[in-house]
Amino acid sequence: DKFLVQSAVVTEGTAVKDITGEMFKKESGNVVDEVRLKVVYVQPPRPPSPVREGSEEGSSPRPSWSDGANINYQDMQATRESDEPPLSSAHKEPSEITTETSPLISRLTEERNSAIQQNNKLREEL
Repeated sequence: DKFLVQSAVVTEGTAVKDITGEMFKKESGNVVDEVRLKVVYVQPPRPPSPVREGSEEGSSPRPSWSDGANINYQDMQATRESDEPPLSSAHKEPSEITTETSPLISRLTEERNSAIQQNNKLREEL
């Protein structure tokens, strides 16, 4: 499966409430960039053990993007995969994307696993 992500160029200072669907119509002469992101479904992790393990008990949670940290444009560019040819020379070549995505994928996988562990701990507490 894939998700279609669209971005539109707007004037500086545009408020979120001023963003409309009309801004994303190419027919109106707006600059709209479309990116298709591939989605990979993974098998859910095994249920947590009922006994807490010692290494998890005193550890502090790691920061993640879901904690409100900023996601920068370069990280998003490195992970994007498009079915369309690049719109400008500023886009990265596929070989560059592959070498940059490996560490990013590892970091995101680690963050996801950490979030799953935190979620499971919260469920246990409930």
